[in-house]
Amino acid sequence: MISTSMLRVLPDKKVQPDIIEILAPAMWFLPEAILLTEAASGVGQIIFSNEAFQQLTGFAPEEIKGQDMTFLRGPETAPAVFEELMQSCANAEAAPLELVLHRKDRTAFFDRVTRKKVVAGERAFCIQVHTDISRQKEVEDLLILAQRREAASHLVSGITHDFNNLLTAIMVYTGLMASKTDGDGQLGRYIDEIHAAAQRGAELVTQLLDVERQEAAEPVLLEPGKLVREMHDLMQRVLGEHILLRIEAESGLASIRASQGRLQQVLLNLGINARDAMPNGGDLVIRVASMQLEAGSPDFPDAKAGDYVLLAVTDTGAGMDAQTAASIFKPFFTTKERGKGSGLGLFTVATIVKQLMGHVQVESAPGQGTAFRILLPAESEATPAPRATLLVLEPVDRSLGAILSAKGYQLLFAETVEEALRIANSHPGAIEMLIAGPMNDRPGDRDQIDEIVKARPGIKVVWKHTKELNSRAERVPPGLAVVVSETAVSEILLRKIEELLNQPS
Repeated sequence: MISTSMLRVLPDKKVQPDIIEILAPAMWFLPEAILLTEAASGVGQIIFSNEAFQQLTGFAPEEIKGQDMTFLRGPETAPAVFEELMQSCANAEAAPLELVLHRKDRTAFFDRVTRKKVVAGERAFCIQVHTDISRQKEVEDLLILAQRREAASHLVSGITHDFNNLLTAIMVYTGLMASKTDGDGQLGRYIDEIHAAAQRGAELVTQLLDVERQEAAEPVLLEPGKLVREMHDLMQRVLGEHILLRIEAESGLASIRASQGRLQQVLLNLGINARDAMPNGGDLVIRVASMQLEAGSPDFPDAKAGDYVLLAVTDTGAGMDAQTAASIFKPFFTTKERGKGSGLGLFTVATIVKQLMGHVQVESAPGQGTAFRILLPAESEATPAPRATLLVLEPVDRSLGAILSAKGYQLLFAETVEEALRIANSHPGAIEMLIAGPMNDRPGDRDQIDEIVKARPGIKVVWKHTKELNSRAERVPPGLAVVVSETAVSEILLRKIEELLNQPS
């Protein structure tokens, strides 16, 4: 196959005037997209283009012969680079150019242009070889995005421990202050507000970590209305103060089976998309409702008849035309300027919804906002485990035990690892979960916890720690351990426990 290396063997010095008549027929059959232009001073006119160039751009030779290359320019084309391309080959060996050009149908592609100057008699010509490198650029962008995500993940992980320490200190000292108010009701209320704010901060950190760790989470039965309501504060911070967020959730909704982090990612991506569509402010409504679908529904033609939970995310933004709406779920498709969007946000939404056996549909029109509607299969309530027996290793604070007892769980308490090991070996019934709270990390503690896991094969483990979380969790088989922050509020911790219990062993 003849490649662009052919340009290097073309003569640099003057050649016979009929060289163009010789080269043109041969270049017509080359697999590369070839364009031949005048290389005299000023803007070069097109003398010849081959079949591969027509396949690349959609322009036939007879349409463009005698013209300059302005027909390839579009709104994303860099003016300075295009001007250099228009000047053809100022030097005998012109450097390759990379720029965004547009086809006849006005779709954009990333083009690499290799150029060679030749002289025939009194005339100078420029042979251009055009190569579509759009896919290569997309992969490069994806790699950069992945690197940025990894860096952000490291940053989040790096600050979480210190931030949790700060929140812990605030909650501990406000607790101490509350006992010293000497009946001052106003001061007590101030302290309660500080304590509540610290708890909300701990909950937000946990939500962020849930989203960040979504790839490791397994689908569980979730209450969709509760999940969406818990996302309100985080979503509002993502949207900004100029956008009003409203959540409408029906009561008595059926459960759905999903990974909580994955579903949160769907909502965040749709929220970010809506925010970008409303730079001057607007309204965003997230509605959660039950929906019974009949076969052959025009809105969701691929969905089977049955019961679903509808997640509708509606904004009052700029909207989009039908052609754009038909492409938004394609990978790398974006209407944003280059460098301001990866084109993967809505593609990720569609991918996650498909993995959850759901369906997504969009309705929009210019100036009338956009509505995304997601259908997720409704499931019957999870088989409750009120009689599940939990071994709680909590040497100081038994407040968690009180909450679990109120939920109907059977509890076995241990204040030391040695005592927990004795219970694990002697208890006659099943023990479904070990909950390990903060304790003195003495030599041998971790090995003895390993013994508990060995004594009770399949036991699920919740680590409630701030130190050595990863090394501890790695000792338990995948899918059987959950690590939570010591500062996690009781509601979040209880939800983690219930999710893990609902997962199949």
